[in-house]
Amino acid sequence: CGIGMVSSIPALGDRCRYPARRIRIQPPISLAAKPYFKRVAVCGTVFFSIFGAVCVFVAATNADGSFANPILAACVFGAFWGAFILLGIYLWLFSCKYRLEITENAIEQFGVFSHRRISTHKIQNAKWRNWPQGGSIKLRTGDSQMSIELGTSDSRELLIQFLHAEIPMSKQQGWETFRYNPENSNGKNALSPFWLGIIFYAFAASFIVAWLMGLGAVNLVAAAVNCGFAVYLMTRKIAG
Repeated sequence: CGIGMVSSIPALGDRCRYPARRIRIQPPISLAAKPYFKRVAVCGTVFFSIFGAVCVFVAATNADGSFANPILAACVFGAFWGAFILLGIYLWLFSCKYRLEITENAIEQFGVFSHRRISTHKIQNAKWRNWPQGGSIKLRTGDSQMSIELGTSDSRELLIQFLHAEIPMSKQQGWETFRYNPENSNGKNALSPFWLGIIFYAFAASFIVAWLMGLGAVNLVAAAVNCGFAVYLMTRKIAG
């Protein structure tokens, strides 16, 4: 059976969120990243590029004399928004390159800069985790390990059912906690930390502008605080 079996997975609304080992799903299974990763990457990159270009232009031209050091201000804005342009490009590459290939003997995970392979019969420990949003599982053998974020693909339930059925219960940790956790949704809101991060970065950019305009160092402190919250929120989903 292939990806088409995802419709046969029980609904997540049940109290027994993932029924005990009764569904047999046969490999090979191939899972890709959700399509909206690419949509967010494209929209984010365009937004960051436009906003960054405007900020650099305004600072560099300094038409109204608001910036004491226009070149420094332009460089700061360029570096700030350039980092997020790179982030958008990375997310787009991730949406294109991410694959999780499962065969009878191995699990392979392809990322932007990495390729990991783990033999299923060598798995010594499988730890179910409730983070990041949508949950994850960490697989360990004697000489390697692999972390799989379960909310990355649209076939999350298929993947959970397969791994739970194929890995011996004696080697699984945290299943009961993961199984009944009400926060383990199907990952439809998995990108909400990303958008919250953008909001905090927008606040930070405003405070940086105020500081560059000479309105006081307190604005720089406020910008740093907002950047901290933004980094925390965005890395909850993207890092890992």
